[in-house]
Amino acid sequence: LYKTKDSIKCVWEVNLEIGISWVVAYIDKTNGQIIGSQDCSSYFVIPLGGIDPDTVPQMLISNPIDKDSSPLGWHDDGLGQGPVSQSKGNNAVVKDNRALNDDPNVGILTAPDFKFEFTADFATQDPSQYISSSITNIFFLVNFYHDIMFKYGFDEVSGNFQTSNIGDNGKSNDAVVAMVQDGSGKNNANFATPPDGASGIMRMFTWTSKTPNLDGSMDNSVIIHELTHGLSTRLTGGPDDSSCLQLQESSGMGEGWSDFLSLALEAVVSDTPETELPIGGYSTGNRKNGVRSAPYTTNVNVNRRTYADAGRTNSVHSIGESWAIALWEAYWLMVQKLGFEPNLMNSESGKGNTVFLKLVVQGMKLQPCNPTMVIARNAIILADQQLFGGANFCEIQKGFAKRGLGANAQSGVFVNDFTVDPKCQ
Repeated sequence: LYKTKDSIKCVWEVNLEIGISWVVAYIDKTNGQIIGSQDCSSYFVIPLGGIDPDTVPQMLISNPIDKDSSPLGWHDDGLGQGPVSQSKGNNAVVKDNRALNDDPNVGILTAPDFKFEFTADFATQDPSQYISSSITNIFFLVNFYHDIMFKYGFDEVSGNFQTSNIGDNGKSNDAVVAMVQDGSGKNNANFATPPDGASGIMRMFTWTSKTPNLDGSMDNSVIIHELTHGLSTRLTGGPDDSSCLQLQESSGMGEGWSDFLSLALEAVVSDTPETELPIGGYSTGNRKNGVRSAPYTTNVNVNRRTYADAGRTNSVHSIGESWAIALWEAYWLMVQKLGFEPNLMNSESGKGNTVFLKLVVQGMKLQPCNPTMVIARNAIILADQQLFGGANFCEIQKGFAKRGLGANAQSGVFVNDFTVDPKCQ
């Protein structure tokens, strides 16, 4: 079956060798016409779970596209041109923006025959010397993130980022536009999320923490963090309202969701609850804490964050640490109960990490505009009732309670409560 913009058709799937490249063509069984194609592409990148070049070297990944999430592939924007061997497509437009030209058609990377196989020596080269590697890594991860999160409920009708939506679902013309080595800043990254139908804009900067400088575009923990701002903003309050994470607490929670998704998507089978994981450890050169006050771990002697800490600061990133660590506690109780699925595309595995990702996404859809931590926690519990009949209530409640968001915690008070329901004790 092949999804077009208007319908679902029965097709033959044919692999065609064109020059030195391969293309998958989809041929309508009823009339023999080619109604779609998908490039066979390859990318030299830091894979999901690899985090950064200091942890895992660049690896060659071939044909990673999930055709259910991206039926047009990664290099076809659905506007009639077909797949092009450039760093643009239906889900993302990724460009060199060192010159601060925000025109999305300027600075696009072209690769030979869909082979984005650019290598770099990150220890000796300046980021400007490996801009092609940086663009490739961003293009790969933006698309891979799109395909994964589609599996967990971030689809067209929910406000995901695509130039062409399949069918009459949501608003089109809003692929992520990613600016690589953006010249407007240093030592940071950001993601602007307008309402559905307008592109999310991601700006990735270089970092001066080392000589030669480093590129945040090679730090997957930072990339996923930024992309998740698009997810949480589009889902909270609905895709047509981008103002629903604007209050101090909810804005901080946006930072927390971004940290949490970075941890959850980069998790590997060798991780344990007490593994210490930073956000931005590569970019900052601080392998212990990264951009946060402590690494993320369920070990309270290392990461002491609780709900009450969110009431002692005006920093949205500090508030986010309290929310992210509570999510991380619940995540690990789910993994300990149901197991770990290393292939996140297998969203129906029933394993703890995939189940909890579903609950987090569904919780975002259920919660109101500008939620508190207590309200968002309740939305995740409600999501579990809707999706799994409340089977994971105790794991969720225990995880949040460990960090002060227990059964009797109150919004706006920021007093720790470690109470759990008697049936969960």
